[in-house]
Amino acid sequence: MKQTGYFFIAIMLFASCATSSVNQDAKSANIRTKLENRDFVFVATSVSPMRGSTRMLTSPYDLKLKNDSLVVYLPYFGVARSAPITQGDAGIMFTSTNFTYSFSPAKKGNWNVAMSVQDQQSTSRIDLTLFSNGAATLTVISNFRDAISFSGYIKGI
Repeated sequence: MKQTGYFFIAIMLFASCATSSVNQDAKSANIRTKLENRDFVFVATSVSPMRGSTRMLTSPYDLKLKNDSLVVYLPYFGVARSAPITQGDAGIMFTSTNFTYSFSPAKKGNWNVAMSVQDQQSTSRIDLTLFSNGAATLTVISNFRDAISFSGYIKGI
């Protein structure tokens, strides 16, 4: 009877590992499809400025890529190296249609995405790392401010 119990536990563990592997493969395929179609939304849950501590975000902030449009609505906490020419919101908020986009696979089923923005004076590059479980980190490199990183997830994965 004792051996039957151990056998049952071993079968349950094996089944859960197999299911996890299938789910992981489906998520990875879903991520690849979203990257190829240029259709995804990164939702930020925390922000890490270059100088300072990590902060949890309570308001909805995101980056949306839809075909040839990049819509960025993110907060900014950090140090500016020069004053902006226009007075406006201090966040990272813009819509761009003139940007380059590339993605490549990384280790362990992860993906690296690079976007270089040409039609925005303040933001030059956005790097996104997507993990196979749907989590992601986003780094915004600015021409006039310190770089800033966000942690979050890809919506719908």
